[in-house]
Amino acid sequence: MSIAQKLLAIILIGLVGLGLIDGLSIYQMNQIHKDGSGSISSSNWENVSASFSDLRSLVRENYSNTDPNRRSEIISQIKKDRETISSILSENSDQVFDKKEAELISSVKSASEDYLQTFANGILLENAISLEESEFRAKEEIAAKKFLSSLKNRLDYAAASFKQKGIETESSVLTVSILLIIFSLGIITLFAMLSWRIGIQIRQQLGGDYSLLSKITKKIASGDLSSEIDMDHLDQSGLLLQLSVLQTSLKDLMFEMTKMSKEHEAGDIDVKIDSSKFKGVFKTMSEGINDMVFSHIAVKKKAMECFKQFGEGNMDADIEKLPGKKQFINETIDQVRTNIKGLVAEMTKMSKEHEAGDIDVKIDSSKFKGVFKTMSEGINDMVFSHIAVKKK
Repeated sequence: MSIAQKLLAIILIGLVGLGLIDGLSIYQMNQIHKDGSGSISSSNWENVSASFSDLRSLVRENYSNTDPNRRSEIISQIKKDRETISSILSENSDQVFDKKEAELISSVKSASEDYLQTFANGILLENAISLEESEFRAKEEIAAKKFLSSLKNRLDYAAASFKQKGIETESSVLTVSILLIIFSLGIITLFAMLSWRIGIQIRQQLGGDYSLLSKITKKIASGDLSSEIDMDHLDQSGLLLQLSVLQTSLKDLMFEMTKMSKEHEAGDIDVKIDSSKFKGVFKTMSEGINDMVFSHIAVKKKAMECFKQFGEGNMDADIEKLPGKKQFINETIDQVRTNIKGLVAEMTKMSKEHEAGDIDVKIDSSKFKGVFKTMSEGINDMVFSHIAVKKK
């Protein structure tokens, strides 16, 4: 994938991400709008009204009831309704948004407590009420109307508040949506400009197309230095130009190494790589190759000089002890010297014995191997051939 394609992919991902964020934000704000301006029928206040209606019916039934068992059931149910009403009023008291709402809730609680203390008190419920039925019903009706009126005022205010909040929320949603769209467009524009600028900078830094750079890099990594790079059209600070310099340096080093190898094969062992043509690590490499090659040549020259001395009769000639695996050269020189000295010693011994009259003495050929064994046997044959002739 080219750099342009990668940047395009980044832009597309950014656009999709921004779209998702905007969509989610608008969806959430619409949900808030629905929650804020929805019907209040789902409010717990409806449960207050239902519980109060049930409680009121039970209070009236209890007034005329004479069955003790039924009275216990009524009292139990009234207690549940009282607890429901008290619990809901207590919860809503903690969720007050303004002073007016607090006053209305307080009014509902006050009317509720008046009714409950007067008609739903546990002691009153368990004993017969002394009021006449008409008086009881009249007072109960007044207390109930007071509670229902305060409850209605609270519900009406809540409905009006919800409606107003819905209008405000709708306006806020529209405003926020517009701001989000503007913000998103700004982000998209900025993102596009940055991506475009990044693309230009990357291309400048690379000095050319990414695919060409990748192709040349892979070739160099695999040892192929045949890539043709147009130096005249490259950015002087681009990576492709630096890659071209690297390839040229490697080519020059390989050329110098090949040249030196051929000259040495032809017998000119004084030829070396011209390190002045290189810089940095390439200069270090060329000097290292020269040092290694001429170090081996120096050792060979010393060994050959030693053998030259052997050829001239100097059996004490030697070279310094070489390190590591180079010690085989010392061992070879020592072995040749030992064999020559051993053969000379055997010849000297045989000569002295023969001079002393013991003409049966010969060189012990079993001490030698190869050509030295052949030489010792040849000397023996020659000497004893002469002795045989003399005896005849």
